Amino acid sequence: MIVLGITTSGPVEAAVVGAQRTAAVASAGQALSSLLDSVSAALADAELALVDVNAIAVCTGPGSFTGLRIGVSFAKGLAQARGLPCIGISAYDVAEAGTRALFPHAAIVRGKQGHYYARLLESEERAASFVSGDEHAITQAVEALARASGRPVALHGECDAVRSRRGAMVAGSFGSRAPGERARAVARLGSARLRESADADWRRIAIDYGQRPNAVLNWEARRVRS
Repeated sequence: MIVLGITTSGPVEAAVVGAQRTAAVASAGQALSSLLDSVSAALADAELALVDVNAIAVCTGPGSFTGLRIGVSFAKGLAQARGLPCIGISAYDVAEAGTRALFPHAAIVRGKQGHYYARLLESEERAASFVSGDEHAITQAVEALARASGRPVALHGECDAVRSRRGAMVAGSFGSRAPGERARAVARLGSARLRESADADWRRIAIDYGQRPNAVLNWEARRVRS
């Protein structure tokens, strides 16, 4: 199976992952202007055409609000037009892709400048908790998780979100992914979930903004004033 992976939650990236051919492309441009070119370049690097793609996987966030809307809309439109299965992949799962399942751990992803989202998990038995905010807020959440568990916290994702390590024990190294690796992770995660018979209907893919969008909050505020 050849899976096209797309992520626009941060950097714009596209990847093609199959049994024999893989390729990944990252762009420094905005999603609206560079996503299609990135997809075309990834297919060309893998010596494939769009008709060779069997499924699509797209990062659903959290991350850049505008980027997510463009990337998810592009993936849904392509899936609908070609009748392809389409899988939504969380940015938290992308951050944790390829890492060891240590507990407790925190998956951290970047939103707009200076803003981050974190998924915190103390153990397999407990439900995840979520927090968003600036570097200080994320650092406080990681430190609280370390104190509650009494064990080092394994960090995955955007390492610059955690500046202070006084009181929070941090386990392992924590670096940025190479260009194109996020999209490659999206494609591989999508392929794995398709093998597990996950829901692949593009109609049911929803964006995880990590918080309520400003447009919704502003609309509600206007309704209250009126």
